[in-house]
Amino acid sequence: MTSVAGFALIACTPGVPSGRDHWLDIAKRAGAIGVTVAEVHSSGSEIAHLVADIRARRGGRQRCWLVLTVSDPVTVRSLRTVYGGLLWQVDAADSSWNDGSPVMGGDVVTKVAGDTFDRYATLLAWPGAHGPTADEQAMYFAAAARLRSSTVRGQAGAALCDETGDLIAVGSNEVPRAGGGQYWDGDPYDGRDRARFGYDYATAARWGDFMDTLDWLVERAMLSAAVRDAIAALGVNALPGDRLPQVLKGEARGRNIHAEEAAILSAARRGVRLGGSRAYTTQPPCHLCLRHLIGAGVRTIQYLPGRASQDLVARHGDALRSDGVSLEQFTGITPTGYERLFGRLSGRTAGVAEMTMLLEESLCRQSAP
Repeated sequence: MTSVAGFALIACTPGVPSGRDHWLDIAKRAGAIGVTVAEVHSSGSEIAHLVADIRARRGGRQRCWLVLTVSDPVTVRSLRTVYGGLLWQVDAADSSWNDGSPVMGGDVVTKVAGDTFDRYATLLAWPGAHGPTADEQAMYFAAAARLRSSTVRGQAGAALCDETGDLIAVGSNEVPRAGGGQYWDGDPYDGRDRARFGYDYATAARWGDFMDTLDWLVERAMLSAAVRDAIAALGVNALPGDRLPQVLKGEARGRNIHAEEAAILSAARRGVRLGGSRAYTTQPPCHLCLRHLIGAGVRTIQYLPGRASQDLVARHGDALRSDGVSLEQFTGITPTGYERLFGRLSGRTAGVAEMTMLLEESLCRQSAP
């Protein structure tokens, strides 16, 4: 029996073993007969030269895996633009890029230690060979709920499941509406921030409070007006993703209910108990949501990679003990890879592969001397 796998580019981010022999061994155990494995190192090269190297190592073979070592997110995004569904990003749990930012966006997140990768490799060789685990499906529900949010600052989703994995409730970060729940697109009256104000109310309110504090310091000659105006200019010109002082990140002035809170309230409105339940979130929970999840009786909290507060565990160490609430990064097939690995269409159709190879060839011509 021959593996159905075709060409696949496996991008191993920091912390994931990328050696040819390692992947060749697990490919064989996965039954990927006839698939050869080669190594490619990004080495900070320009994308056109990297694609040319990938093409050369592939040597025209349509049935091979190329294992790529990647150390920066820009390279991954560029490769995903070129190879689309033929690229598989494998991340290590709690890992960071070379610049210290958390590794995110992978199709697979693994704990690495003691993980043989066999299940993931089997799915690469035989898409649909395995079904999702209860955790993987629950995280997919959370990711789907995230898309409901219209918030300006970013979408978040959460799912609550019982001990057997059955879904209890989902939630997203959105403005609450009278009568319970949150606004939907198409409601007779739209009270969401984007529709009502055209901007994020929480951010504007926090900047107003911050500037009021600076004005107070200027009035008492503790700060010059020039410095105050310079600080104000920093806020006006801030870009998404820019680092801001912690005082400007609080949620006390916001109108949105967080995703975890929305899921808890949804269960409460229907009278569903949450004792012993599991929570799945598309980003690390904030302090407010973590204490609500703990108070609601949730026993297990899993989150997708992201920037977690440094003192999250320190603040709630009494509850997050070995025999208490479990808080850990999600491992397994992420929502990014869920449909591609478990759906009937894996993204390796002849048309997709053909278009990808044409783009690859075009980039190779650009890198030619």
